Amino acid sequence: MEELTRQHGVELIRKLRQSTDVDEILEISQKLGMDFDRQSANEYAETNRRIEALDEPKEK
Repeated sequence: MEELTRQHGVELIRKLRQSTDVDEILEISQKLGMDFDRQSANEYAETNRRIEALDEPKEK
């Protein structure tokens, strides 16, 4: 695992929380030393999609 600076770690976590791309989630989680498998990454991506949908403004 590569040595992360605090700032880089924060940026990766922010990106992870916003990502809906499974491969990107797997890559970021590996850099952060997290043990995500593809199923976990799929679930994480789906959760992020739901959060994203809740954040979208509703049309009247």
